[in-house]
Amino acid sequence: MGNRLRANVIPLLGAVPAQAFATSDAQRLIDHLGAQGFTSTTIAQYLVLLRKVLMHGVNIGVLRDAPPFPKVKVRSQPRGSFSVAEYRAVVAAARRLRGQPHPVLDQLASGERFWIARELLVMPQELPWSIRWMVNTFVRPSEKKKAPSLAARG
Repeated sequence: MGNRLRANVIPLLGAVPAQAFATSDAQRLIDHLGAQGFTSTTIAQYLVLLRKVLMHGVNIGVLRDAPPFPKVKVRSQPRGSFSVAEYRAVVAAARRLRGQPHPVLDQLASGERFWIARELLVMPQELPWSIRWMVNTFVRPSEKKKAPSLAARG
């Protein structure tokens, strides 16, 4: 939420006094995000965030009430999926590559810096399990890094 506030909400609406915030300001945010190519789902999430900020203002007494928000029709965009054959091929490739170094390691000179630490340029042993877990739980790779460690749960 902080990233979204800093990236798009504050630069566009940060100068608007809380008491002067109106429906038209929310519409400006919608138009701004739409012009940048954001999906309707993402724009709706920004509006939820903006509504939370305004409701916080109401709860602490800075605002008497929050203005009505424009409606954003969310268009469903289902995620792509693997066929059974593709899924098996991905897991099999991950099994074959476990412990193998990334090809970029062969190109790096001794001591040469790379944007990923050298010890991370080896295919992890748990990758096949991780792929199966993500596919079967519908977790995206970007969401996996946020998930608490299963090892930490004991």
